[in-house]
Parts: sequence; C-alpha cells; structure tokens
Amino acid sequence: MKGSTETVHAGRQRNQSIEACKLLAAGFVVFLHARFPDAVGKLTDCISRCAVPLFFMISGYFNYGSDSKTVGRRMRHAVSLVLWGSLADIVLGCVLSELSTGSFLGYFRAVLPEWRVLTGWLLLQAHPFGGHLWYLNALVICYLFLWGYVRFREERETDYGGLYTVSFVLFTGLFLIDVVSPVLNDYSYYPLVHTAWFLGIPMFGAGLFLGEHRERLIRVFGLHDGKLLLIFAAGIGINVLQMYTYGLGILPFGCIFAVPALLLYLAEHPVVWKTERGKKLAAKCGSWSSWIYILHIQVINYYDKLFRPWVAAALGETEPLLRPLIALAASVAAAALAEGAVSSLKKLFNARKERN
Repeated sequence: MKGSTETVHAGRQRNQSIEACKLLAAGFVVFLHARFPDAVGKLTDCISRCAVPLFFMISGYFNYGSDSKTVGRRMRHAVSLVLWGSLADIVLGCVLSELSTGSFLGYFRAVLPEWRVLTGWLLLQAHPFGGHLWYLNALVICYLFLWGYVRFREERETDYGGLYTVSFVLFTGLFLIDVVSPVLNDYSYYPLVHTAWFLGIPMFGAGLFLGEHRERLIRVFGLHDGKLLLIFAAGIGINVLQMYTYGLGILPFGCIFAVPALLLYLAEHPVVWKTERGKKLAAKCGSWSSWIYILHIQVINYYDKLFRPWVAAALGETEPLLRPLIALAASVAAAALAEGAVSSLKKLFNARKERN
C-alpha cells in the first residue's frame, strides 16, 4: 500500500482551481439559504444544489491512494471543524438571542441536546446545534468508512472495488427514494437519505473513482475541455427542467452529470495563479469555504434580525435582491476573521507546547 500511495501522490500539488471552486460553491450554499427572489432564485437553486455533492466528491477525489494515517489525519481535521462549528453556532446564537430578546439563557437551554437528538446526530447526522452542519458530521462518517476500509487492507495494495460497490448500492437507494417520494407525495424518508449513508458515501466514493480512473475516463470517452463544459451545462439544464416539472429533490438528476464533469475539468486545469501571493490565496480558499459553510446561517440570522429592517427602509424593493449578496459578503468576511483567529490560537498552543 505504501508504495502505491507514494506513486499516486508523487508530484501532486495543490489544485488551485478546485480550491477556488470550493469557495465559489460555498457562496452558492449561502444563496441556497438566502435566496434571490423569483426566477433568479430558482436558477441559483439549480446550481446551488450541486454544491454539497461537489464537496463530498472533492474530498473523495483527494483521498484516492491515501494510507490510513493520512485519512485519519483528515478525519481528525473534519472532527475539529464539527467542534469549532458547534462552538461558533452556540456562541453566536447566544449573543444574537441576548441582543434581540434580552436573554441568552433561554437559547442556551434550547440547544442543549436530549438523548433522542444525540441519537439522530449519530444516525442521521442531524446536528443539534446547527442543522446545516450535518454535512461536516457526514464527512466524518465518510472518512471513518474509508479509514476502516484502507486500514483493513493496509498490508496489500488497496483495491477500492468493494467500496465502489457499497457506494453504488447506497446511491441506488438514494435515487429510488428521490424518484418515488414525489410520485407518492411522501417525503418522510428525506431525513434518512440526506445523510452520509445515502448522499455522502456515494458521492465520496464517486470522487475516489474519479481519482483512480480520471486519465482513463478522459482518454476513452474523449473528454476534452469543451465536452466537459458542455456536460456540466447540460447537467444544470436538466436541473432547471426538473425544477419546473418534477421538483429538485435531494440530489437533482443533473448533478449526476454536472458535478463529475466539473471536477474532471478542474483536475485538468490545476493552476490559476502563478505568483506567490496567488498561491497563498489559493491555500486560503479551501479553509475559507469551510468557515463560510459553518458561519453563513448565523450571519444570515444576524442580518435578518438586526440589520435588515434598516437596510430595507433605505433600499426599499431592491433589498430582497441584494440580501443574498450582503449575506455572501458578510459570510466571507466572517470566514476570514474566523480562519485567522483559529490559526492564531493553534500557533499559540503549539508554541506553548514546544516550550513545555
């Protein structure tokens, strides 16, 4: 396994295109929760619904060929994001409650999880402190699944066939539920499929598959840049058609084509900036995207409860159109501050640890 890992990762550099795309995708997640009005909102929804599957697929793509130690390190990083996200959601929620209602204790008691909520957290990744944080919980499950699989095959070259089989079976379940639920007008199964089990692991496994077979897929199917972009555009078009006919569901059908095509295109064009400043910016994009995802719900809550009445009075009917852009700008600023603060705390902790 170690020899194959060294071969896979030899010469691998940070893919600036994918890091920048993660930041852009995080922005579309903001638009999913702070929607544009009318037709613009529907169009951005068709793109935004590709964001979370893309996050899972990118994580899988970069973990192809990784040994259990590397996967374990990345899993611990995902766990740290869950903890930081939970802490940020509680603190910001308490402060907002104090500012808007005059009492933070009521909010703090409301978010204390019960055993039933904790069970849902473990099984359905329904985060008790912030519903949007389910993605990070599910990502931890994906890493744990891959870590166990790779660890079991540590002494020999890893064959991902069994993992691909599990991913395909789970994806089939997701697809069937997503198709049948609107027909039966029964959406009671949606909390089950909106988890690592039916969305996270299949997309994560698809990313692993693309990481292993990227060159072969491009060669066999002749996937030049133009064709990849055309497939991506066609996938978004399918999402638009689905929205106006069938409904988007958990995983819009167009995402099945758009997300892999976009990832393959980005993988073929890894360099965006050649200057040192550009390289540093690319390194920040991935971290900022995580913090945008963590903080954007509270940013929207702060804007709606504290600032929106004033902005609406000043801008009038244009405020609903500007609200998503304001939320995005504020989320990026909050992400940059949070990333800087956490980095400073880590450096301080490491410095004290070295002195001791």
